Amino acid sequence: MGLQLESRDGRLRGGVSHLGYPSAVATRHHDLVDVPNFVRVGTFKEVQNWSEYTEFLTGWASSAEWDCSFKRITEAAGIVFLELEERSRIGEFRSVVNSVSIYEFTADARIRRVEVYLQMELPSSG
Repeated sequence: MGLQLESRDGRLRGGVSHLGYPSAVATRHHDLVDVPNFVRVGTFKEVQNWSEYTEFLTGWASSAEWDCSFKRITEAAGIVFLELEERSRIGEFRSVVNSVSIYEFTADARIRRVEVYLQMELPSSG
């Protein structure tokens, strides 16, 4: 079983019961992703290919609780901008961020690139 998402009132909730990396995540979405050419640029400008991204996502998803609210989805000429408010918890650490993910698509409508940008409050010093 892979990453589960359910929609309620414009919100998504993510959970993982058993991902079984790499087969459940990495091979399940080949029809949606240009796997040989896929690039993800993360919030720290780290660059990952499909295999590295699915390994990262599997590790994160198996230890985190996550949900979000949609703000806006915009599409223009092979690019989709997804704006969310994301809420996550890993152990006792809680986070609320605004995110923008930019998806670039191939001519045959598969994802070839994702860039992720975050906006968050300054941490309290205390």
